Amino acid sequence: MSDELSSKGDQIKVGHTFRLTVAYDVRINGVTAIPSGTPAIGEVTMRTGKGVFGKSGKLEIALRRIDLNGQAIPIDGKFRQEGEGNTLAALGAVFIAGGLLFVTGKSAVIPRGRELSGYTQSAVTVAVKS
Repeated sequence: MSDELSSKGDQIKVGHTFRLTVAYDVRINGVTAIPSGTPAIGEVTMRTGKGVFGKSGKLEIALRRIDLNGQAIPIDGKFRQEGEGNTLAALGAVFIAGGLLFVTGKSAVIPRGRELSGYTQSAVTVAVKS
């Protein structure tokens, strides 16, 4: 992940694209086909904010493409992140304070630097520099 994503606030919506970077060389028969550092793109496919009763925020993302020297290579890969919920704290607050409903869960955060796995959608021919 080249960018951090968070379900906090309303900045991130479904359809939001974000930057990725290939972390390791992709090698075929000892030849580097896709070098580390190659840029890639992902997309947010689901987002919920945190809510009352300890409901945590959630993010689902999909890997979309690698941009290799002007060639867009479609990729597959999905990841889901949930914030930590506070359901027990919320239930305790309701019983103790008789209807106190402002205890919320935590936002989902996918930090910059998180490694994700992805795969090309089909066989791809790439030009390899010697």
